Amino acid sequence: MRKKILLTGANGFFGTRFIKAYQHQFDIYATDVEQLDITDKEQVMATFAEIQPDYVIHAAAIAVTDFCNKHPDIARKVNIDGAVNVAEACRQYGSKLVFISTEQVFNGNKEPGPYSETDTPVPDTVYGQN
Repeated sequence: MRKKILLTGANGFFGTRFIKAYQHQFDIYATDVEQLDITDKEQVMATFAEIQPDYVIHAAAIAVTDFCNKHPDIARKVNIDGAVNVAEACRQYGSKLVFISTEQVFNGNKEPGPYSETDTPVPDTVYGQN
């Protein structure tokens, strides 16, 4: 039996490439904002109850830096609160979570990188801070 993967942000850069590369190895349930509003906790839980994913790749976010800077409340709702909803559903349903983030957490760092997971991020945009 093939493993089930729930992919949020499926229409984005990462999601479209992931689906193309792995569609024959996994049952991929691809969602984007039209199919799953990650800011709606009840909808997230209902989706998990229906799919029962083995793995979740959370790639959904508002990634437009200027939009996030102009609308920090919306950016927080999607990029933080939505991610928390997905993580809580993973915990409740026993799904393994892969969280896709951004290199923009390092935009304010003085050293040019490359960076590792032990480097301290210094984000200088709302998107990087979310």
